[in-house]
Amino acid sequence: MIYMPTHFSVADRSNQLDVMRAFPFATLVSVADGLPAFSHVPIVVEERGESIVLRGHVAIANPHWRSWGPEQAVIAVFHGPNGYVSPRLYSVREAVPTWNYIVVHAQGRLRAIEDSEGKERILKALIDIHDVAYRAQWDELGEEFREKMKRG
Repeated sequence: MIYMPTHFSVADRSNQLDVMRAFPFATLVSVADGLPAFSHVPIVVEERGESIVLRGHVAIANPHWRSWGPEQAVIAVFHGPNGYVSPRLYSVREAVPTWNYIVVHAQGRLRAIEDSEGKERILKALIDIHDVAYRAQWDELGEEFREKMKRG
């Protein structure tokens, strides 16, 4: 369940995509063994027709992924800027404090990518967005090392 007063909700897809791309380190939320589970994941946001596809990476050492089944329901939370608003700032003295924030909740189904080529595409997409200068170095690494990295 997500609490979002309708007067604060923005349904503009373009705006939502802008927020997701500007703040791509999302909190991935699912249920594991009947309890909420969270991982913080770098995400690549892609539009495919009317669909939005999120591609990301979690380490094999992270136990969260072990709870994911085929087509696991998840929510990715993209946190934008936020800030406290003091009642001192209002012209009316009888006011309450609030917290302004920007967040996008993306609900969908998770599909794990297990094959080496699929992992390579995701890693290259993440590198191309977050560390462009590293791409040439990644491409020059030995195959054995890259495969070891992808298994992790």
